Amino acid sequence: MMARIPPFFWFILVSFLAGVATLPLREAVQPEEQDLSDLEGLGQSVIIGSLGGLRALAADFLWLRTNYYWQNNNHGLTDTTARAVTRLQPDFPFFWIEAARMIVYDMPVWRFGRDRSAPESVEKRIRREHAERGLELLDEASRFLPEASEIPAEKARIYWTVLDDPEKAQEYYRIAYQKPDHRALYARLRAVILMDLGRVEEAERWLTGVLSQ
Repeated sequence: MMARIPPFFWFILVSFLAGVATLPLREAVQPEEQDLSDLEGLGQSVIIGSLGGLRALAADFLWLRTNYYWQNNNHGLTDTTARAVTRLQPDFPFFWIEAARMIVYDMPVWRFGRDRSAPESVEKRIRREHAERGLELLDEASRFLPEASEIPAEKARIYWTVLDDPEKAQEYYRIAYQKPDHRALYARLRAVILMDLGRVEEAERWLTGVLSQ
């Protein structure tokens, strides 16, 4: 009878595979001042970490590491590992959306400080930079998840709440609603934005069409 593989062995293997996936991304997304020493000994080849069912296991483990770095406000490692998870599990909307939210909503605060000590103009610039980076990540997600309504809905939220662009926000809520699951929330949010823009008749026509489906 074959000997049972100790659980500790699997823990070491998954740790190795999770770390492997982060290495190709470091130069592209890591600020120079960040210390990446935590990743140095975790692997050499991303191919190994991409084998079959181990991708899901490695993604789950790496997401735990991402949350650890996020809790410690580590900008560079949070960004790097979150993006790595989306590469390991590109067909899972949760990872794309949560990674984008970390980039858009949390990382700007880490940069200008919770006490808002930066000038308002600097804070706005930082928020815009991170919003654009989050949108770029969601654009990439759309290529893997063309039918996922959550992706355009998250883009709509960014345009509405961060970039103050209700016109694009209502358009992306329209796109989100027209995905196969037809989530009513997205239809209502589009109507709210249209009314805020003073386009009441258009909002009424939109809701009438939604209700008639």
